[in-house]
Amino acid sequence: LFSQLQFYSCSSFQASYMRAVKAYNDGDWQLCVNEFETSLKQFFEEEQKCRRVCEDKLNWETFEGANPEITIIITSVFLSVLRCKHDCAKKLSRVNGHDVVNRGRDACQAVANSILLNPGNPIMRRNRLFYSKTYEKDDLFKPSEEIIEFHKRYAIERLFLTFADERFKFEDSELPAERVDDRLPLDIIVPINDDFDYSAIDSELLSEGECSTLAVAAIFERKTAQQKQLLVEVTERVATRYRTRTTFHSLSCSLDPTAPQCPRHSLIVSIDRNSCGAFLTDPQPNTCSVIFCTG
Repeated sequence: LFSQLQFYSCSSFQASYMRAVKAYNDGDWQLCVNEFETSLKQFFEEEQKCRRVCEDKLNWETFEGANPEITIIITSVFLSVLRCKHDCAKKLSRVNGHDVVNRGRDACQAVANSILLNPGNPIMRRNRLFYSKTYEKDDLFKPSEEIIEFHKRYAIERLFLTFADERFKFEDSELPAERVDDRLPLDIIVPINDDFDYSAIDSELLSEGECSTLAVAAIFERKTAQQKQLLVEVTERVATRYRTRTTFHSLSCSLDPTAPQCPRHSLIVSIDRNSCGAFLTDPQPNTCSVIFCTG
C-alpha cells in the first residue's frame, strides 16, 4: 500500500520514469524506450509549468531597508523570479534501451544528451566510447535541440545569478563599489562541443596486479601504506582520465550490496581477478569492488 501511495503521489514524468526503469529491469526494451521518452517530454512540460508559477512569486526577504531605491526593487524582483525559475529543474529532477531495439542513432543522441547535462559521469563517457567503436561515426553524437536549448538557458541563468550574488550585495544600505568590469557585457556563449579525449579512457583503468593488491585489502579489511598509496593513485587516475572531481568512497567484498551514497555519481569498479577493472552498475554480492564518488 505504501509503495502504491508513493506511486500515486508522483508527478506524471516521475511515474513514467519509474515504469521505464521497471521495463528496463524486465528486459522490455521497447516499453523502456517509450517510457523514458515520455518521461523526458513530461519533465519539460512540468518544468515550464513551474517556471510560469514563479512569475507570481516574490521573495520579500530580498528587500532590505524601509524604503529601498526603485532600482533595488526592480533588480530584486527580477532576481527573485529568475532564481525561482532556475531552481525548477532541481526541484523536479533527482540505461537506455535504444540500442537493444536497433535505434543506434537515438542511442548515440541519448548519450550525447546525458554528457552535455552531466559531463562528470564516467559511465556515460564509457558508453560514448563504446558506441563510437560500434558505429564509427562521431557526427551521430549530437545532443537534441531541446536539450541544447535547456542546457544553454540553465547555464546563462546560473551565470547571471552568480554575478548578482557576487556584485549585488546590499549591505548596510549600500551596494559594493563599482568595478571596471561591472559594465562589461557578460560572456553568454555556452559551449556544447564535446572536446573530451576518449583515447585517454580506452586503456584499462586497473592492472591485474593492482586489482590483486586492492582485493587483499578488501578481504582483510585493512590497508597497508602501499595499498593506501595505490588508492590515492587510482583516485587521481580516475579524476585525470575522466576530467571529474573524484573521491574515494569504499573498498569491500561485501555480502550485502547497498548502493553507495554519493552526492552526484558513483563509479563502481570490480577488483575481482576475472573482471578486473570492469565498471559495475551496482555493487554485486560476493564481488570485491572499489567505489568512487564523481562529479
